Amino acid sequence: MLPPLAEALVHPPTWVRGLGPSYHGSEPVTLVMALEQEPAGSHASMIGAHLDILVGWTTMANGLLATSELEAPERQGPGFALLVFAAELASALQLEEFAPAVAPELRVAATEAIAAATLAAAGCLAAIVSDYLVSVA
Repeated sequence: MLPPLAEALVHPPTWVRGLGPSYHGSEPVTLVMALEQEPAGSHASMIGAHLDILVGWTTMANGLLATSELEAPERQGPGFALLVFAAELASALQLEEFAPAVAPELRVAATEAIAAATLAAAGCLAAIVSDYLVSVA
């Protein structure tokens, strides 16, 4: 489920367990947890939906990178959210129980999107890494 537009860079997108269309008050779950609860026939569309959102979030993160300074604090939230959301997709792709649902072209697209999201997340989190390296030097 996507957070409201006003909160798009504050709360990451997530799968939820609950009734109704409300983001708030629902229990967040990972993509793998959501896939485990749904019939196999739903898996490809769920993975595709996750991929679509990941691509959109990567585009937003790249826009943030282009318009903000390296140390800008507003980069951190989207960076972590993007990294976690990409990792959820990677986790689902590597599990054999969901492999039959993933057509080869979807797997390639998802792998490319995970790589792009990871690069964008790294850009968003670069200042944190720099700060850490200075602190341990």
